[in-house]
Amino acid sequence: MKFALLDNKRIEAQPNLIAECPNCGNAVRSYCGEQIVHHWKHIKLSDCDDWYETETEWHRNWKNHFDKSYQEVIRFDKNTNEKHIADIYNGEKDVVLEFQHSPIEIQEIKAREIFYDRMIWIIDLIAIKDNLEFHKSKSAIEYELSKMRHNLPKDFKVKEDFEMNESQKQVGDFLNMLGLDSVNTNESHYISELQNKYNDLCEKKNYSLMTWKYLHKRWNDNLKPKFIDIGNNYIYQLIEKVKIGNAYIVKQYEKQRFINHYR
Repeated sequence: MKFALLDNKRIEAQPNLIAECPNCGNAVRSYCGEQIVHHWKHIKLSDCDDWYETETEWHRNWKNHFDKSYQEVIRFDKNTNEKHIADIYNGEKDVVLEFQHSPIEIQEIKAREIFYDRMIWIIDLIAIKDNLEFHKSKSAIEYELSKMRHNLPKDFKVKEDFEMNESQKQVGDFLNMLGLDSVNTNESHYISELQNKYNDLCEKKNYSLMTWKYLHKRWNDNLKPKFIDIGNNYIYQLIEKVKIGNAYIVKQYEKQRFINHYR
């Protein structure tokens, strides 16, 4: 963790200090080596927060974009007495940002979404960015979709081939622009609609088709908005999972613009 309490003040880790965990009240020790992110760690094994993830330089860099008062904020459910440390909590917008670096169980994803309710995921995919490809041109999209054709049944409902994410307002408009209503259609009609209308959408609203080799399926069923970070100046919101292949419809945002909006 980045902050601990010393004399009732939140402080960052400095060499050779012992302080108090703001969440559980147990003793924590500072770790400040030259090769590690300066942090606090419980002196004894603790049941403090089972959602805790060992912090990396990636975590710290994201946190440092925000005011210290927004960082590592304890969120408390007065009905259950459950509490957890949110990576970032913007009280004005009443939203939590969670930075996820390591693999996470599906049940924990669901538990965090239920507990925080208004939250956004930022997922670190820098290490596997070579497994991702972004396709915007009509020819590239046609090619990628053609590789998925063999997975399509001859007759199906279009909306069954997209996973609706009701927490994201733009999904309904997006599907409408594609002309994908819940009507039975055949393979050729589906491919034609997706190729032509999706291409128009890419040009107008900065959407693209992202194929993901070795897709992390744990993120297929989460309900809250999720963005991926691949280490450049943008983040990409995963809008819709295309069930006919390992692909997502994504929207690109300038990273700094996103940060400015939530800080």
